Order: sequence, then structure tokens, then C-alpha cells
Amino acid sequence: MKKEKLLYAIGQINEDYITDAEPGKKTSNKPVWLKYVAVAACLALALGLGITLLTSGNGEIELPLSTGNICVKYIEKAPAASPKADLEWLTEEELFTKYETAIFSGTIAEIRNIQIDYNGSIDYGAIAKISVENVYRGDCICGETVSVLLPGPVNMKGVWVEDTETISAMREGMRGIFMPLQYDDESFRSQNGATLYLNDIADYGFLDGRRCAFLETDEGLVFAREAYDSIAAATTLGEVENYILDMIP
Repeated sequence: MKKEKLLYAIGQINEDYITDAEPGKKTSNKPVWLKYVAVAACLALALGLGITLLTSGNGEIELPLSTGNICVKYIEKAPAASPKADLEWLTEEELFTKYETAIFSGTIAEIRNIQIDYNGSIDYGAIAKISVENVYRGDCICGETVSVLLPGPVNMKGVWVEDTETISAMREGMRGIFMPLQYDDESFRSQNGATLYLNDIADYGFLDGRRCAFLETDEGLVFAREAYDSIAAATTLGEVENYILDMIP
């Protein structure tokens, strides 16, 4: 939920409830300014809690835009679920020009698997929080943390899933260069009579699990080398960075 939507939601509190909540009094003798101080304190607390306000006690994520019988919740474990769509073949040039993806480097701060229930049809994915360090293309800002929807779950015990080989290697604390698509109000998925607006759960999303990230791992640089033939022998993020700067329009 964006800051503006959060402020709007909090602002809908009925003042009658605030008055009724004070036992034994129908009116208050306290100065009016105290009420606004209290409201300001609540807003500050809400903004400080951030994502906490977007989830319920059972891990469900609030979905203000999505429609139908749909539920998204965080889960500890997920099955090895492959993406349902076939991987679209793209040339090196098309990987940078067909979709106006954001491109930035950063460090993975958190990864959490999610379960998406489309009216009884179950799908799985993950949400990564990435601290942005350098921006090569797009509107994100250095120093901010963005959320990125991954097309499959991330199992932390060395399990990889076909067509998600790169994201399967993602771990908290890992540095990388990332190429996600920014979500807007027209980014959605419909299934089994339910519609999930993707910006309800993340700022960005990967188009696939192989070609949208370059990861600095303990085993070396991980990325889809067959898709990026020009840098197939690259061993450092610096090499990838120079390549990207040459490739982007």
C-alpha cells in the first residue's frame, strides 16, 4: 500500500468511536489540540510500522485493489512450483528494449514465500525486499528499499526449479543487479474468477526467473549466461554493469 493510501485509510476513523471509547464520559474537557496530537502520533506510528499494517495475524496481505475471492499470505515453506507460462525467447537487445524494465544494483534484505489463492486455485511465489544502491534505468531511488515479486517460491535448501534457476539462487544478504518491471494500476493477473492487482503486493516484478537478475554468490556470479552471450564469461558484477551501460538506450 502506498503512503497516500495508508494515510487515507487511517483518516477514515470515525470520531464518534474515539469519543465512545472513553468510559463514563459523553464529552471531553481536554483541549482540542490534544486530539490532533494523538492523531498525529497514530499516523507516525502507522508509517513507522509500514508493512506490519498490511498483514493480518495469520500472515494475509491486505488487497485493497484486487477483486473476487482472492487471498495472498506469507508461508514458511512452499512446494517446488514451476511457472505456468512458457519462457519467451528474446535476443540480447530485446531483453533491454522490448520491456521498459527498471535496472538497479542492490542487496537483498529479505525474501518471503507467498501463497496466492485464486478462488481455490493455488499459486506460489515470493517477495524480495531489495535495498537499492545504484540506478541504471527507472524511477527507483538510491537508498530506498523496494519489493519485487518473484515468479516462483525460493526454497532455502539448494532446491532449484526449472525456468527459475537464477531466482532459486537468491538469498538474503546477497548483492546483485536486478531488472524488474514496475507495476502500475493496470498490472494484474486473473484466474478462476479472481483478479490480483500486483501492486497490492509488490512495487516491481520479474518477468521470468532466469534472465532478470545477476547475482554475486559464494559459488561465483550466477545469471542466465546462455541469454547474455556477450558476457557469458563474466565473473564480476562490474563486468555486468559495464555491459548494461552499453546496452541500455
